[in-house]
Amino acid sequence: CHVESETIRVNRSRGPVEGPVDGLMEPRGWRERMAWRHHGRDYPNRSPLARMDRAKVVEPVEGEPFVCTTEELHEVLQKGGIRNLVYSGFATDMCVLRAPGGVEPMAGHDYRIFLLRDATVGVECPDTFDERLATRWAIRYFETHFGDTFTTRDFIEACSSP
Repeated sequence: CHVESETIRVNRSRGPVEGPVDGLMEPRGWRERMAWRHHGRDYPNRSPLARMDRAKVVEPVEGEPFVCTTEELHEVLQKGGIRNLVYSGFATDMCVLRAPGGVEPMAGHDYRIFLLRDATVGVECPDTFDERLATRWAIRYFETHFGDTFTTRDFIEACSSP
């Protein structure tokens, strides 16, 4: 199942964007005003976010669900009778844990939640990259609060077992 930001849904429905993007996001509150203060008043309209799209390598194939909100994901999973979620992906310390359809929002729906520890990476800064501090923190946080982790090899072997 593919879970992506509402921004990608908006961008895809709008089609390719040429030139500046006007009115994509207006500052609604304190956090937005802080971002504008740090990145410039028109940052949301001129940033890569204004043209963000999914990478071709993770493009859904026919029949794979595509959702943008926790409730949409929950509805798709309920219809399919799915009770176990296995997470992987980029920005474990941010998106995988907290974005719509992520670990924390879905935990509220009482799923059994797992993380592929070697198929995910946190957002690392230059001073944390070598030790993968953000990644290690996110994995530990997940294990402490949400579920078990395992490697992709263990996952594939378990799926192959009778």
